Amino acid sequence: MFRLPILLFTVTFLYGCAAPHPQMAMGTDLPPQKITGEKVCEVPQHWKSQALQGLDTRKPITSGTIAQFEMAPELIGDALGMFVESEDSTQREYDHYPRWTWPVLFVNATGGQRMYSAVSKNPLRSRYLTAVIPDLRKSEVAAGHLYLLSGAMTKIFTAQGIGLPLPIGVDCLKGIDAEFIRNFQSKLERLADAWAYPEITDRIRQDFPRTSFPGDGNTYALAETAWNPKFTGSLRQVTDEERSAERGHQIIVLPFGLPTLASFFGGKIVATLNQVHFGPFGERAYSAYEAGEALRNRLVRYRTALDALEKQLGVKNDPPEFVLAFSGKKSGWEIGEELAPTVREFWERYEALERALEQRHTMRK
Repeated sequence: MFRLPILLFTVTFLYGCAAPHPQMAMGTDLPPQKITGEKVCEVPQHWKSQALQGLDTRKPITSGTIAQFEMAPELIGDALGMFVESEDSTQREYDHYPRWTWPVLFVNATGGQRMYSAVSKNPLRSRYLTAVIPDLRKSEVAAGHLYLLSGAMTKIFTAQGIGLPLPIGVDCLKGIDAEFIRNFQSKLERLADAWAYPEITDRIRQDFPRTSFPGDGNTYALAETAWNPKFTGSLRQVTDEERSAERGHQIIVLPFGLPTLASFFGGKIVATLNQVHFGPFGERAYSAYEAGEALRNRLVRYRTALDALEKQLGVKNDPPEFVLAFSGKKSGWEIGEELAPTVREFWERYEALERALEQRHTMRK
């Protein structure tokens, strides 16, 4: 059995971000030839797990919309990230690169699709992922539908946390049509004008200070750590054949409980086994020790934030128990499903303390 104790934390913010590294350089342009893009349904390159699509952080974010998703708790398995050998390592030491961002699909009222990104630096601390949609007003976002995609583009989640598999292939989003939207609507309740919450937009600018134009027609805001060459790898284009090979063997998943779902994807839904060892995705396989190490910093931060709230309220409770107990390796998605009840308890404990503190402040007024 692998048991990882909950330790101590630093600072949290509304969307779960930790304080930025003090040496982060603001507004750094990355040469376009340094990063190449790939098609929407191909395996995303590693740096995209720490990048926000469609956002230029060289200047203040004064327009657009902030949209917050309530994440499915099993998405913690897609946030585990990967371990990369340190650049200056002489003893094969490894650095951990967690997933901080997820693709977001916006479908407007006429069926047009656009891609953005949502961020959560600590999914244990907050159940919400935050997306900044800089080119759309709040009313425009409210009129459409927003869907959260998994890191490897194999799953799609509604705003209500319903997770559905996507087919593998160049047309993975083809089934997200009018019929799909009628059956799986995804309307967000937490929408705000970007200018109204500078504490959120300023934090995002600090945490994702590098702006890149990789030549795929998109702008990306990158975290400082996303530019480690050993993390980004070769930055090559990924072919459809490579995409399937890197994900492992394909299997057919029957949509139990969703009798109409198969019709959206040509009569079948394609998923993968957990034999993938490539990329910072939920399909990647982890040992219990690796999964524990991948979550250690987030556990530390969660515990410190929880302690701070308890200190303000003058209460002390036993921390939620966090246990990973399995042999061999499991995919991030399998680990996420096992941890989902624990993650929910983490959210509920923290939110209960926040409500109690807010009620105390209200009574004092």
